[in-house]
Amino acid sequence: MSRIDGTSLANQETRKASEEQIRSAHLVTELLDEIHQCPEKFANANRTSEFIQHAANTLFDGKLARLAKYLGNKHVIDQCCRYRRRQMSLPMLTTIADRCGCKISDVVLGNNLKLRKMYENANASVVLFRHRGVRTFKTSDALIAELEKRYKLGLLKNLSQACRLLDVNQNCLHILAPDFATMLVHRGQESRRAEKLARKEEGFNEYWKYFQELLGEDIKPTRSKVAERIFQRTGVKRDFVYSKFHTRALGLAKSSTVRVDKNARGMPPVKNRGRSKTTNSCRKRH
Repeated sequence: MSRIDGTSLANQETRKASEEQIRSAHLVTELLDEIHQCPEKFANANRTSEFIQHAANTLFDGKLARLAKYLGNKHVIDQCCRYRRRQMSLPMLTTIADRCGCKISDVVLGNNLKLRKMYENANASVVLFRHRGVRTFKTSDALIAELEKRYKLGLLKNLSQACRLLDVNQNCLHILAPDFATMLVHRGQESRRAEKLARKEEGFNEYWKYFQELLGEDIKPTRSKVAERIFQRTGVKRDFVYSKFHTRALGLAKSSTVRVDKNARGMPPVKNRGRSKTTNSCRKRH
């Protein structure tokens, strides 16, 4: 389920995971397995600062600055060594374990074991990102021809997808085909806007359904009661959008039950202030 709007991610477009992402997933899986088997080991375990010092001594002769540069986050390493009880985020723990050739539990528990540098993880990806697409498309004509071919087949939805299909980075696309890149950016913006409106409308239709259900049961459909009914039926909470949905639902309920006839008896006549001023000014002139 999406944490943004609660929709299912089963039918969303997927992309192939990189080697780094696959290794990170394996590391997190191993950590969850170890926590499940031996939860008492991780009850009050926070010896990351000790592992950082051990990694600096083992890999960089005790120089924390070189270790921080190697890991790519100097601020987090400094904060960890300065405040020893400060906890690190899971992505940073995964990066440390991946770059040092160990497990996440070794980082958390501060295990003193043999470490090794994993240069192919970061440096190869940086080189690939900087030079990707330059060797394939050296001229703008070749890139535009390939873009037009994919565009006629309806395969280009946005700039990111075009870069993945052609194996180029966004800078290459902006430099060699700026007009095409701008068009793809606008197309992606429109597509995301339409998807957002569709998700919003789908969410309101669901809210409106349970709103009417409470009305049919002679229960006052307050926002909290409708939210509770939705949670009972679907198990999803989206309190951050229910207030707007509730205001719209109240307007629909009022318009569907109360019909105001403008020509009915007892309705006060509508005065045309502009016309009365004109008439009074004409009377004064005469």
